[in-house]
Amino acid sequence: MSLVCCTTTAYRKAASHRRWSITGFSHKQAISALVVCCSISVLAYLLQSNALATRGYHREQLEAQISHLREEHQSLELVIVQQRIPLAVQERVERYAFEPVDAISYMVKPDSVVAVK
Repeated sequence: MSLVCCTTTAYRKAASHRRWSITGFSHKQAISALVVCCSISVLAYLLQSNALATRGYHREQLEAQISHLREEHQSLELVIVQQRIPLAVQERVERYAFEPVDAISYMVKPDSVVAVK
């Protein structure tokens, strides 16, 4: 029985050796190729995860900037509305001592057209 086991084991080793030698690679070369493939896969994964994290960081920055600009836009709209209120206009007229005008006269530059009928 031990003879059969030895023969079977020897056959398996020979078959394994033949299988690797048929493809042209030794056992060490196959393991080296597997390690290289795994290393490349890990490197690709790290590069993709780094790129994703960078995009997320930039997105957060842009969202914060958009939020800040929206707040600034709202405050500027409020200032515009406050400046258009007739009371505010009246206060500026009084502050700058504007006077009402009865008749408006325009200066016309010679040889120029101001309006066409």
